[in-house]
Amino acid sequence: MIRMMTTPTGSSTGRYAPGMRHGHEKADARNLALHRLALEKLQRDPSQVAKVFELLDRWSAMPHLKRQAPLLGAWRRLLELPPVQWEAMILSDESQQLRQCSPLGVLITAQERFAVYRDLMRS
Repeated sequence: MIRMMTTPTGSSTGRYAPGMRHGHEKADARNLALHRLALEKLQRDPSQVAKVFELLDRWSAMPHLKRQAPLLGAWRRLLELPPVQWEAMILSDESQQLRQCSPLGVLITAQERFAVYRDLMRS
């Protein structure tokens, strides 16, 4: 639940309480957590990157994703780099837009995804 700050009379100030995550901040935290999980899975089994390339190929062939071509190309170039470079690049602040169009979700099961959501709600 998001809590709004209130004045002494109880009316809303229109601001969120300090330390409360909301909106894009919440989505970014969720995105980062999911990408960390996907990267852990790739570290354990680097051959799983083949699934990611297959998804990139499918997405690249879809006419309605033509506008995403630059991001899909960026993912392809990134994943062609040595795996030791992936984490720093994918989790960087500069990669926020890239994470919003991510093929790494193909590596995460529904149960794993819900566990991440649950853990974030508790924090």
